[in-house]
Amino acid sequence: MNDAITQSIQTVMWFIGGSLLFWLAANDILWLAAGLFLISSLLLCCLSPVAYKPDSVRTNWQQISHGWKLVAKSPFLKRIAWMDFLETAAGTVWIAAILLIFVQEALFKGEAWWGFINGSFFLGLIAGSLLCLSFSRVFEEKLSWFIFVGAFISSIATFLFGLSGFPVLALLLSFLVGVAGQIKNIPQQTLIQSSTAESDLPTVFTTLGAIATGTFGIASLLMGIIADVFGIRSVFMLSGFLLLVVGLIVYKGRVLLWRPQQL
Repeated sequence: MNDAITQSIQTVMWFIGGSLLFWLAANDILWLAAGLFLISSLLLCCLSPVAYKPDSVRTNWQQISHGWKLVAKSPFLKRIAWMDFLETAAGTVWIAAILLIFVQEALFKGEAWWGFINGSFFLGLIAGSLLCLSFSRVFEEKLSWFIFVGAFISSIATFLFGLSGFPVLALLLSFLVGVAGQIKNIPQQTLIQSSTAESDLPTVFTTLGAIATGTFGIASLLMGIIADVFGIRSVFMLSGFLLLVVGLIVYKGRVLLWRPQQL
């Protein structure tokens, strides 16, 4: 539910941000964003502290390495790590530096459409979240199957998005990518939580987050180079291929993902 609320706010603000380009200069929007970040930081100071008792038995290095050891020794978590690695690399095509160029060079539209396409994507995330919530029992019974379907649909939609030259079609495909992403990610998160001891969840998620962060930084640079050398559409073709590989990994390990043993 929290994800749906966050995504709703993000969706509205993408549309508002895109619309502001009609009335404000780029520098004005930048200063507005800086002001909003400042207000957000001040509001964070008003949050109540959360009671947390750190593990005094392990050293800092032991706490950091513990998550990596858990991932390394679990066939299920290793497969999830590879899926996250490929999916994160594929997702870098949606960063502003690439998507804005696509909007301008492939769709022949201005910056406002960049905001509309992002807004459409977040609408898809909301729709996917509501779909998982409404049919939670069905999703719980076939988690691995929905992970595969989500990855496969994301792959096809990304391929078609990269080939598209029609702005409205691009909006619809962006929406579909968002829906498929949630259909995949929510069951995947459920599997991780159900297969990992509650005390180990923070370190496991931290490890997977570290993999994703490192991958995102390197892949963003590589995608930019590929787009510059081979054209902006080529990176969406590559992204679609990577997502297809994710789907194949899920399908090949469907038995392992069906009911993973708890660590």
